[in-house]
Amino acid sequence: GWVALARRNTVALPTSVSGYAGIYVDPDTGAVVVGNTVSGWGEYGSINLPSARAAVVDSNTVSGGIGAGVYLWAQFDSVHVRDNTITNLGYGSGTLSPSGAIHLDAGTLSGVNDMAEIRRNHITGTTNGIVLDRGYNTDTLTIQLDSNTVRDADSVGVLVTGYSYARMRYNAIDSSGLDAVQISNNSLTRAAVLADSNNFTRSQHFGLNNLTIYLVDATYNWWGNAGGPTCNTCAVLGDSVSLNVTYTPFLTAPVSTYAPAPPLVATLQAAPTLVATAPAVETTLHTWPAPPTPAPAPRSRTGVTAAPRPLVR
Repeated sequence: GWVALARRNTVALPTSVSGYAGIYVDPDTGAVVVGNTVSGWGEYGSINLPSARAAVVDSNTVSGGIGAGVYLWAQFDSVHVRDNTITNLGYGSGTLSPSGAIHLDAGTLSGVNDMAEIRRNHITGTTNGIVLDRGYNTDTLTIQLDSNTVRDADSVGVLVTGYSYARMRYNAIDSSGLDAVQISNNSLTRAAVLADSNNFTRSQHFGLNNLTIYLVDATYNWWGNAGGPTCNTCAVLGDSVSLNVTYTPFLTAPVSTYAPAPPLVATLQAAPTLVATAPAVETTLHTWPAPPTPAPAPRSRTGVTAAPRPLVR
């Protein structure tokens, strides 16, 4: 099938007009969106990708939008959202609610659970950080949340809801206005999150807030204090943990997250030159032969032009 490539573009959207998307790829098309800069009000997602066989969103910079920075919806067979920097996103409404820097609202297209990863993204100053809001129950896809940094989310650092199932490792979620991680409206018949080796720090409400009836394994995480998290039966220590969460044993020091990988844009083949090189200008001087000398006019024998004779009858 077709693959749409959007690479190294700069898109500046209006900051006072709603109803735009910065980069949009038609449905049923594979999408590779790499190394772009998108700013302004992307109400329908600064980067908006509907159904595709595969989607790669890598090494983009997104700022100043509303709703979502990267919005993937409908159905995919594989999703790779990696090494993006997303900052200063405001609240959105309608289809993109709840708002999120990265919003994954998708199931698999053909039932083939290839890969879904959200990895090494840097998110600062957004309504929510990462939103997993999958409304499909036809697959058992595990979404890998790995080595992301989410800071200063107005509400939740990572929101897991619907049929989403997330495996969280090496994420650093700091200074969330509500919860670092929130699990709600779980449509699965099991726990929606397995989390270890993460840093949950300085959350205003909970480091991990499980609003479902299923027990969540959140052992071996750092809660901002060597004594562990704050809970309803323990002292006030690190970030709080809700009911239905297993948190012991816990880490007694923060874990180091992975360093960002080299940008994928640097490894892509160079784009072809669209304008042909003009031919060199010829500077050699040519010598042309002199024109021929014209023949002399006819003359009389005496050297004087003869006058016509009168006609004699």
